[in-house]
Amino acid sequence: MKDNNLDTIGKRIGFIRSILRTTRGYLQKEYNISSSSIKVWEYDKIVPTKQSLETLVYAFNNEGIEVSLDWLEKGGDKPPSLNQKLNITSRKILKENKNENLSLISSDDQRALLEIKKLISLYDDCIYMYLSDESMNPRYVQNSWIIGRKKPLNECVGRDCIIKLTDSQNFTFRRIIKNKYENKYTIYVLNPIDGIYDPNIVNADIEFAAPVTWVRSLF
Repeated sequence: MKDNNLDTIGKRIGFIRSILRTTRGYLQKEYNISSSSIKVWEYDKIVPTKQSLETLVYAFNNEGIEVSLDWLEKGGDKPPSLNQKLNITSRKILKENKNENLSLISSDDQRALLEIKKLISLYDDCIYMYLSDESMNPRYVQNSWIIGRKKPLNECVGRDCIIKLTDSQNFTFRRIIKNKYENKYTIYVLNPIDGIYDPNIVNADIEFAAPVTWVRSLF
């Protein structure tokens, strides 16, 4: 992950939060970190205490980004990276279904598929997809499973979505932006590597889209 111009603690906190697409309110609700405190930290008005930084490190790691205290506090040599933990949505599902011992399943793929099965049994609007390339790095790595829940297109703008185009039988995974002068949408990849079919589609004819809410990385 790039860390250009992250020369203050506040900028580094804001950077990780933007990568996770996590609100201050969410961090307050889930980790008891005051949203107003996060705001003044990000604006570099107050330097967080070491205890506060440790809580942020725990929260960020728990949400799927591996961050060290040294990097968050001093901009150390080890940059943040995606970690191998299940994200919070997945852990909640496992907790709700604790009668099944998932640790007995040896294959990461089988484990991921079982988690997917549990999620789609709870929500009728779930769509899932396997990522076979690196087109959405660094936020989503190759060989990951993702799940999204269908939303109206106006709620998908600026979000990473599993997309069904009207002229295709397959799903695609892209970020959606709204065109400036028309009620149309453009979809694009975050990492336009060679060999990706239609990395950017202007005026995409979208049948439906599902913003991603769950990621399971396999390493």
